[in-house]
Amino acid sequence: MSGVAEPLRCFVAATVGEETTEALKEVMPEVEKAASAVRVGWTRPEGWHLTLSFLGDVPGGSVEGICRALEEGVGVYSPVEVEAPGLMTIPASRAPRIVAVALRDSSGSEGLSCLAEASTSALEPLGFAREHNSFLPHITLGRVRFDSRRRPRSAAVEVGAKEEVGAAAGAAAASRDSRVAGGRRASRAAAADLRPLCSFVASMAEHGFGRGVIETVSLYRSELGAGGSRYTRIADFPLAGEAMMKPISK
Repeated sequence: MSGVAEPLRCFVAATVGEETTEALKEVMPEVEKAASAVRVGWTRPEGWHLTLSFLGDVPGGSVEGICRALEEGVGVYSPVEVEAPGLMTIPASRAPRIVAVALRDSSGSEGLSCLAEASTSALEPLGFAREHNSFLPHITLGRVRFDSRRRPRSAAVEVGAKEEVGAAAGAAAASRDSRVAGGRRASRAAAADLRPLCSFVASMAEHGFGRGVIETVSLYRSELGAGGSRYTRIADFPLAGEAMMKPISK
């Protein structure tokens, strides 16, 4: 691993098992149908995972040290039992960016949050900054892609391009007003297109997508290709210790 010099885009994640994966596969055609009016980049089932820490681009020569830190940081803990209660959107609004399935510790404790904290704490001494966003356990199923081309072309822009130089200021003001109005129309159209998806997700919020056990944390490499992101597992770190997950002081 130390011979790999090129930067790698890395993250730390875990998978939750076949029961949840198979349950999600069954419902995905309905999810995609509900989202047919909008552009969504769907994640392939083999790429479904719970992200614990995002590292970004790291030098290839740093991977070995990252692996040692993760092995020591998370390997002392025991496996975490999880469940997937239902679908969700992020944010939970009429303009979501992500379609996901929620995850939680089936024992009712904070095992997943503590596992994320353990991986973050292990990597902090290596210079990886702690994320400020609150940890929200989920598996991303798709990302909504808002298409700016939906915005109607402003007639004022076309007219303004033909105006004499002396009327440029007035044409610019009209163009700005038209763009604002066009943006509002586009936003309303996007909200209307998203309504079936949001409604379906809400109806599946407590559907239940099975249970699983997180027994391993992995370091992944992410590569962006024509068909979307491709994830390659670099190393695995079994949760083989006896320590139970409990809140970790920050």
